Amino acid sequence: MKRCRMCGKEITDELSRERGYGPICYEKHLEEVKILQLELNFNSRFRPDMPHSERQKIINQLLYGQSSQR
Repeated sequence: MKRCRMCGKEITDELSRERGYGPICYEKHLEEVKILQLELNFNSRFRPDMPHSERQKIINQLLYGQSSQR
């Protein structure tokens, strides 16, 4: 019997055993993966030496689809 990687409960379903997560924990895992992908996409747009104003423009474009009018 295999156990869920997240909660440790025994897994009885074959698909869940292949995934390594029970159905509820698998949904939670997918949400965590989506969040990590969004963070990676967001953070990859910035260079360490980028000025704050340039970063703010990118943030506004990502959030609102427009550049800052400041």
